[in-house]
Amino acid sequence: MMRPGGTVVLNGLPPGVPWEVPPGIIGAGGRSDVSVMVTPTMDDPMGFYTILLEADLDGDGTYEPLNSASLRIVTPGQCAGDFNNDGAIDFFDYLDFVDAFSSQDPAADFNADGTIDFFDYLDFVDAFSVGC
Repeated sequence: MMRPGGTVVLNGLPPGVPWEVPPGIIGAGGRSDVSVMVTPTMDDPMGFYTILLEADLDGDGTYEPLNSASLRIVTPGQCAGDFNNDGAIDFFDYLDFVDAFSSQDPAADFNADGTIDFFDYLDFVDAFSVGC
C-alpha cells in the first residue's frame, strides 16, 4: 500500500524504478535472503508501505507476485505506540491501528512476522500502553 504523496527508493535507484535481484542469486525452486535498502524520498507521516516481490516464473515476460513484506518507516526516537507517526500517542493511534487491523492492511502486521493476527493486536496495545 502506498499512501498518496509517499515515495520510497530501493537501493538508491530513482523513485518508481524496481530493483532487480541479480541473476543466479535465487535458482528455480530455491530460497535466498535478499537485502534491500529502502529510503523514503519525502516526509510521509504515516510511513506504511508494502514491498512486493515478483518474478517471471514462466518466462512469458510478465511478472507474477511471489510474496510481499510490510514496511513501516520510523523516524529515530519515535515511539512504537505512535502508529500514525504524528509525534503523539493518543486515541487516533488506536483508531488507526484498529482500522488497519480490521481491513487486514499490511501496516497492521505490528510484529512484522508476515501475518496479521491477535499477536499484532496484543503487541500494539502493549506499545500503546507503555507510551514513550
